[in-house]
Amino acid sequence: MMRGLMMDRPLMISHIIEYAAANFPDQEVVSRMPEGGIHRYTYPEAAARSRQLANALRKLGVEPGDRVATVAWNTYRHFEIYYATSGIGAVCHTINPRLPVDQFSYIVNHAQDKYVFVDLTFVPLLEKLQGLFEGVRGYVIMTDREHMPETSLPDAYCYEDLLAEQPSAFEWPEFDEQAASSLCYTSGTTGNPKGVMYSHRSTLLHAFSVLAIPGLGLNETCSLLPVVPMFHVNAWGVPYFAPMIGAKLVFPGPNLDGASLTELMNAEGVTEAWGVPTVWMGLLGHLRGSGERLDSLQRVLIGGSAAPRAMMAEFKSQHGVEALQGWGMTEMSPVGTVSLVRPKDQNLPEEKQLDIKVTQGRAMFGVEMKSSMATASGCRTTVKPSASCWYVGLRLLAVTTRTRKRMLNHSTTRAGSVLATSRRSTPRGTWKSSIGRKTSLSPAANGSAPSTLRTKRSAIRKSPKRRLLPRITRNGTSGRCWSSCAKPVANWIRPALSSF
Repeated sequence: MMRGLMMDRPLMISHIIEYAAANFPDQEVVSRMPEGGIHRYTYPEAAARSRQLANALRKLGVEPGDRVATVAWNTYRHFEIYYATSGIGAVCHTINPRLPVDQFSYIVNHAQDKYVFVDLTFVPLLEKLQGLFEGVRGYVIMTDREHMPETSLPDAYCYEDLLAEQPSAFEWPEFDEQAASSLCYTSGTTGNPKGVMYSHRSTLLHAFSVLAIPGLGLNETCSLLPVVPMFHVNAWGVPYFAPMIGAKLVFPGPNLDGASLTELMNAEGVTEAWGVPTVWMGLLGHLRGSGERLDSLQRVLIGGSAAPRAMMAEFKSQHGVEALQGWGMTEMSPVGTVSLVRPKDQNLPEEKQLDIKVTQGRAMFGVEMKSSMATASGCRTTVKPSASCWYVGLRLLAVTTRTRKRMLNHSTTRAGSVLATSRRSTPRGTWKSSIGRKTSLSPAANGSAPSTLRTKRSAIRKSPKRRLLPRITRNGTSGRCWSSCAKPVANWIRPALSSF
């Protein structure tokens, strides 16, 4: 095949922050801080501090492929860690502080985190858990010297002291765009949480795809508030795509109650806010009780779980705010679909438009959906409420593999692979893989999760889609739908990490 002659430059996360600094020098990044008060600076300042942190990480001995964990709120310091860690070729591993103790320690040890960056709020939590961590070399407390607490954490550093010692000059390296950039563990599965590792390529493709969603219209005039935590699938990609378009970023910090969000939105002119239904329930409850108004907010994107119809209707009727529903998965970076009303339906009555918005909507670019229904004679294409859905994407479950042999031995995959998701009507004991053939599993004693996946390796070799990882999902008796990597993920993530 003839190759094109255009410049072949790898997609790097560090390009985003430098682009924002060069092209949107006056745009702000605003944060409500755990120490109290509001912090604000510009994209050029964010880029400079990210370069300082990159130098600090190098001085601490962080090498390409090392995992650097964060246990933190949405703030400008967390934003800097996103770019500095991935920018030097290390892996930013965001951890949900609400996880049970056993899962929290499992994640840190399984990922083999080298350093842990922690906000003031979570220092007591880490002090209690430190004895369970096997390979952590040190902790960086995300504060300044004035607020630095006395702590029993060994080898504890002050974040601002680390940066103060370093110059802002740093040349970001360029390397394979398939290299790992960030790591998230999903607890939406059985057994221990499963890790999903993103690449630089998959992260940028996801950001491009979100910005290309027809009708979303994100641009430099937007003021974006990611209420969704930065430890929840990279805040749905907001910290990456917002700088691409020069949008103002407003981070809420630890104060996610209705009163705090209302005050922050109105003070900073927030136009777009993304978060889960529970957050918006609290916001609407506060607005009903206080009589306050949302002065600037134009749209909320609701994800994480199904948005109640009444909530979406209240946003529109009482506050003039358009509520959209999004669907995705940790393995999808995560946005997959958004329920926007198309131009041809703009003149429909409000109730009819609401009928559209309460659905999962249309797939964004790079995601293809196949709906099928199992029958006695096999599978036939159909669209029914009980149908199972398979998803194909450009950027799903991105893990770099060195060789095909490693891929086959460890069931690793990379961007461009297939992802099978929610099987809504699967009978107990019947499973299907994304390569379209039935998979035999050995159910656990309690009848919930499988203990072994017996897809033959030879079946993968013989398949014309030999890069596809067999992925399984199941609808158990509880009615919960698992959309996880199941057993293979826990087995392949460590070998994949060791290849760097």
